[in-house]
Amino acid sequence: SELAGKAGPFPGEVSSLAFDAKGRWLAVGCSNRVDLWDPETRKICTQITAYGDRVSVLSTPSGDLLIGDRRGVRQVNPSSGATVQQLSPPSGAIHYMSLDPGRSSLVTGGEDQCVRIWDLSEGRQSWAFELRRNITGLAVNRAASVAIAFGDGKGLLWLMGRGV
Repeated sequence: SELAGKAGPFPGEVSSLAFDAKGRWLAVGCSNRVDLWDPETRKICTQITAYGDRVSVLSTPSGDLLIGDRRGVRQVNPSSGATVQQLSPPSGAIHYMSLDPGRSSLVTGGEDQCVRIWDLSEGRQSWAFELRRNITGLAVNRAASVAIAFGDGKGLLWLMGRGV
């Protein structure tokens, strides 16, 4: 293995990274913007405005980009930067996102201390649970389990099943 190259500089702290499912770009979420980098040329191919110091990015299986920031979650066409759909914003910034690999659901967490499940095919929130704790990470697996990390060093494993 060898170092393929370097990227940057970025306008502030990098808060998230995501490769495109089709290998076309690397999304870099940083202060108030998302940079899409071409992995072959190692150059920025698109810049998309984001809102806030912490920006979460995630690639969908279809090749769209999900951007989570203080205005909620947007599904964006990475080629044009155009918004495909805007999910209703929560009461605080979105810092963490994970796709449920078994269906078209997105799980989010952030400043409002809620875990939310979104149906991406319908563009609506299907479930929310207020945890009243600082969420510092989350992940979803194929068995529909959600792992949630908290700022106090503790965590939660929630078995949501396929009925939600």
